Amino acid sequence: MLLLLLLCSSVRTALASTIAMEEVFSRVSLDAHEVAPGSRTVFRCLVSLQVPLSELDFTMKWPSGMWSASMPTQPSNVHYVLNGTVRELRKSVESATLADDGEYLCQATNLVHYRSVTRTARLTVLMPTQSVHLTPDTAEVTVTPGTPVTVTCLASDANPPAEVTWMVGGRSVHLDPRFLISDPVLSPTRGLSDPRRDTRSTVTVTGGRELDRESLTCRAKSRADPSPLHAAISLNVLYEPHLSLSVTPDLIHDSDQTVTVRCLAHANPLPTAFAWTLGGQPVSTATGSTLLVTLPRSPTQDNSVECEAHNEIEGVKRFASASTVLQFAEAPRMTRWPADVTVRLGEPFQLSCDATGRPEPEVSWSRLGHSERLSNGPLYAVQTAGYSHAGDYLCTASSPRFDPVTATATVKVYGEPVVILERERTGRVGSQITFDCTVHAGVVPPSSVHWHTAGNVQLPEGTFQKYLVERKESVGFVSLLLTISQLTEADF
Repeated sequence: MLLLLLLCSSVRTALASTIAMEEVFSRVSLDAHEVAPGSRTVFRCLVSLQVPLSELDFTMKWPSGMWSASMPTQPSNVHYVLNGTVRELRKSVESATLADDGEYLCQATNLVHYRSVTRTARLTVLMPTQSVHLTPDTAEVTVTPGTPVTVTCLASDANPPAEVTWMVGGRSVHLDPRFLISDPVLSPTRGLSDPRRDTRSTVTVTGGRELDRESLTCRAKSRADPSPLHAAISLNVLYEPHLSLSVTPDLIHDSDQTVTVRCLAHANPLPTAFAWTLGGQPVSTATGSTLLVTLPRSPTQDNSVECEAHNEIEGVKRFASASTVLQFAEAPRMTRWPADVTVRLGEPFQLSCDATGRPEPEVSWSRLGHSERLSNGPLYAVQTAGYSHAGDYLCTASSPRFDPVTATATVKVYGEPVVILERERTGRVGSQITFDCTVHAGVVPPSSVHWHTAGNVQLPEGTFQKYLVERKESVGFVSLLLTISQLTEADF
């Protein structure tokens, strides 16, 4: 597809002066155009003068002709307008064809000083890409190790020429080192006089097993195309086996009876044979991609497993192998036992323990006798110790299919006694009511805790008249319960 250029030239002239020459033309402009076939367009060449000047000649040239203001006749599609200091030359294209595609030239000349200014612009008659074709013309192309393959894309009959982008998986391969892209070659489609051009782009694929079964796509797009055109070819990349082993179960327990080892092979073509060894000895009964190991086996045995496989590329056998060692589960065991802690009221403290096993056990902390977890991990930390933190703590290490392992630690908190008392209760005459007086004293228990009546009579522990005093002790606190039976108005 050819482009139409329009050249506009304006003359600069200078007025004589003892010091310098002034420019006669202050502005000359002309814009390029892109149109569809059959469209109308007008090129305007404008010259702005600093002073009125009648000694000015305009010349217009286009692919199929020319006109000058000095000529006696003026074509119907050329208009010359004089408006004060502005001169305008218009060239109209009524129904654009490929013959109109090309350069246009506009030249303005000062007939006094014989100085000229020229401008050019291009008219492009848009012609969309007609087809995209790949060579080789096959559904797939085979890439062998050490032998790159070349694919050529031809985008035909476009004006302006199509731009070609090579893509794999929807992504450009322009910066991918596995692809070497040559500079595009533009060539005339129907002779030098026709603006349409073919774009030929070549890419060399050097390989890479990740490209196997991917589609290599040529994307062609001209400014005349409403949407890109595509052509694709599948890459059949041949490569040697790459092996990995999958073991089920991954850890062997005493109750397991068999272990299945699978040899996972990525190759093109796929391996034609497998060979297995167990403990360094060939397993003649296993020729496929799966090895069945019968238990029991001892962890002290040689439990290495190796898989070997090969395929054949262009008559050459290519071998690969992968190996692993069967792993036996181990019950969790403590490697760091927790220590008891004595801490002052309000200060921080922490408990720690650790365990090992296979698989790695999960370690957690809780209060002894409580199921709620305080932390997940070997460390339990408290920033401000209170009397409520005193007591026994349990570190638990657990693994699937094994009994958990536990260890305990005791936290003692010392400081001034703290009395917690519910100061007001609601009751009715004839009923009974219970008060709880709890004293947190930490490491050193309080020497004396008593209930007194309103008349300041100390109540002994046990039953006294209608009063019942019960004492409960635990680590770090003493609780004294007072129950009053047969309430009277005097008790309120």
